[in-house]
Amino acid sequence: MCPEAARVIPPHARPLWFAAFIAGVSVPVAFVVVLVGFEFAQGGLDITDSAMRGMAVAAIYGVPLSLVVMFVVGFPLVLLLRKLGWLWPLNIAVGAMLIGAIVGIVTGGFPMLTYKLPLVGAVAGLFAAIVFCLVAGISFGRSAR
Repeated sequence: MCPEAARVIPPHARPLWFAAFIAGVSVPVAFVVVLVGFEFAQGGLDITDSAMRGMAVAAIYGVPLSLVVMFVVGFPLVLLLRKLGWLWPLNIAVGAMLIGAIVGIVTGGFPMLTYKLPLVGAVAGLFAAIVFCLVAGISFGRSAR
């Protein structure tokens, strides 16, 4: 092995499938935390009741949807980026935000957020991309390129 090849840092430190799974589960969990936080801050509902409803929606609807989208669309995109040598956090984030915006529009989301669905989906995609990069060990620093 030549010395130059020995110094090449792999683009990710941990398995991509594991990072995809954790990122896919993290989005509904984060959504529940944010939803419960907003309701708690507004003093509207009992925090226990709100948390239970949020967890039920996340478990029944959010986690399966998030994992299907991650492994049907997001994970193949990551594999393509890796094959092309473009597995950088910025590329992953842009792809995830586009996927999230499209999923937000297609799924319909919550009626009170209808006009914000692409934005909510894009933010969810960005969150998933950040979690994915952190779990996979993809560097955010200057050496990421």
